[in-house]
Amino acid sequence: MKLEINPTTIVVIREAKDKRLYSDSTLLRHVARKMNKQGYDVIKKYTKNAISIKDGNLVSDDMSYICSRKYKSKNAFCVYYSMYNIRSAYKDFNNGEVILSKMNIYPQ
Repeated sequence: MKLEINPTTIVVIREAKDKRLYSDSTLLRHVARKMNKQGYDVIKKYTKNAISIKDGNLVSDDMSYICSRKYKSKNAFCVYYSMYNIRSAYKDFNNGEVILSKMNIYPQ
């Protein structure tokens, strides 16, 4: 798995040695681990029946996403698949690559 991290997107490219994935949650877990190895301090989160969670991120029901562990820091961000409600990110990854959205979170 190869990551191309840009200011507003993260392109996740499947390499020949990568196994097929079978859920978006698994894909985001692998992306979070890869980002942590590259020096980012991120965690994968999952919401179930919640619209807003205590860190202030607005997300939809049943959605996995990645965010900075210290969400009140100046450089905090979250990563999510913007088309999660119409298709699966892991299927795009299995076909070669998937583009995840990256959004900065600023303290209030």
